[in-house]
Amino acid sequence: MDGRKGLGTFAKAEFEDGRVDYGYVAYVRGDHNARNVQPDLLVYVMQYSVQAKDRPPMDKKEIEKMAERIVASVKRR
Repeated sequence: MDGRKGLGTFAKAEFEDGRVDYGYVAYVRGDHNARNVQPDLLVYVMQYSVQAKDRPPMDKKEIEKMAERIVASVKRR
């Protein structure tokens, strides 16, 4: 993310009504002596499948692929 190495994780949430949602979190630690140049970055992509309405919710692989593309596209502006 932003050309720097960081950490990422993928999570699965199971609800009492049987619904399953997924989420992805990525974090890059910045340089605290140069916050304006290299700040901490945190990105999370979360699924909320009840909003899918007339379409089936995305599966695990689709969410993970989308999240990884979003994280890879993050750049300092």
